[in-house]
Amino acid sequence: MFRDILWLCLLPLLAAASVQAPSRQHNPPRTPGHAEEAPPVPDWPLPFFTSDPHAVLTAAARYASGDADAIVLGYFVRAHIDAQGKLQQTTRIVTRVMRLQAVERVRRVALAWSPSRENRPVVKARVIGSNGEAHTLAEASISDAPLPAPLPQAETETHVLSAVLPSVDFDSIVELEVQRSDRAAVYPGGRFAEIQLDTRDPIFRFTAVLDCESPNTMHVEPRSFPAATLTTAESGRQVTVQASRVPPSAPAFLLPPDMPPAPVVDFSNLPDWQSVARWYSGLLPRTPRTLTAALDPIAVAEKSFEAMQSDIRDTGAALGAASYTPSAPADTAARRYGDSKDKAVFLIAKLAGYGVDAKLALVSAAPAPDATPALPGMEPFSRGLVYVSGPRPLWIDPTNAALPVTKIPVADQGRWALIIDPATTALTRIPQSRAADNREVTSAEIHLGDGAPARIETIAEASGAFEEAVRPALLSGAAATGPDRDKLWSQFARLGHVDRIISVDAGHPTALGEICSLRTVAEGYAASHVGDV
Repeated sequence: MFRDILWLCLLPLLAAASVQAPSRQHNPPRTPGHAEEAPPVPDWPLPFFTSDPHAVLTAAARYASGDADAIVLGYFVRAHIDAQGKLQQTTRIVTRVMRLQAVERVRRVALAWSPSRENRPVVKARVIGSNGEAHTLAEASISDAPLPAPLPQAETETHVLSAVLPSVDFDSIVELEVQRSDRAAVYPGGRFAEIQLDTRDPIFRFTAVLDCESPNTMHVEPRSFPAATLTTAESGRQVTVQASRVPPSAPAFLLPPDMPPAPVVDFSNLPDWQSVARWYSGLLPRTPRTLTAALDPIAVAEKSFEAMQSDIRDTGAALGAASYTPSAPADTAARRYGDSKDKAVFLIAKLAGYGVDAKLALVSAAPAPDATPALPGMEPFSRGLVYVSGPRPLWIDPTNAALPVTKIPVADQGRWALIIDPATTALTRIPQSRAADNREVTSAEIHLGDGAPARIETIAEASGAFEEAVRPALLSGAAATGPDRDKLWSQFARLGHVDRIISVDAGHPTALGEICSLRTVAEGYAASHVGDV
């Protein structure tokens, strides 16, 4: 019975993960095949927006569509990192709509952007119908709105620019251009960036030209491409990436951390990881230890972590969604909320008060792909952690509300982390749990009465990944009252194949140091029913 209840508990968690997932789409990796061995496809030959519409239709007709709903005839990116470390990027895509099923998604454009760091994106589009009539996207039809803040008091720094392209129909040709530019640099003089391809439709030709003004060379790594060629200029500061016949892909999940779910081009002109760690160290508030002799780090961390979780709410914002500079611990305490880096710095200050030396660490948490050790930068990371060195190092995720500090959430395990310390020279791999650390143990007693409904008592205990998945649901269930509790119990009864739930006891789910358990008593166990055939 408890296995069914476990899945019931997991459903809200999985639903939340699908909503909170980063913008990187999850698609399976590419494997080379015979299509990639064919001659390269030439670049789209016509200029955007000014070419004769009938010439565009004629050129597009030369591309074989197969059974695709739409085909991308050309995908072009030009990215430039200036001497200050600001990125200017122009993306141009020409798409042919082959079936009515693709009309709705092709006509809708949506871009997330941050007003604090970016200038408002510029979107241009022209739609050419099968009769040669051209329609241009009007500026007045482009809207921009902030995303709702996760907490009423928190200010969101993410906007969504959206537009509906005019007159998109079967056999239309869509020319789309998006210009993006940084308002301010994150790291002075350099940057990490990533080009994420939308591979819902096959791409006949992809070309990206990447360059920088700094004296450092440009490092580029295409990932999950079927076959991509790199051409580096003699200066080392310009790299051209090209690929032909990039196939479409369907959503996929639970990929290895180092495998991007869709083709991406990662690039950076930063010199090394030590320069990043040294620079970010200068942005952190100083937290000197106030005790000369440290107490037991684990006991101190457990006490401080539970107090923080009780007093400071998490905004759920990813690292980089707001300013990279963490709030001072006093400010976080005063407003009683913060994102992962704010909470991490707050916890580091608390630990320092007990003589425990801790450092901020940055990680790209699942479901996002992992950071790339060869490409330094701040931008790959999505979450701040607390790292405590020692014989038993601690990796504490301040967003975790389901595990004790001695256990690492699944989203962080096995990933590369940047420990923010001037002495750091490389990324550090976060430990990964063993299979034995992730267990679900269930015991059941079934009492068969003479003429009375069977009575079943189950006791289930979860640890590791199971505990992380179940404990938040147990917290929600423990707080349910009245009709909400009755509805939850009826779901338990249906999934457990019993007539009636008598009692459900989740113990103390808020006590992270205690075993995560669930005791259920029910009657009318369906598997005990017997009769004549």
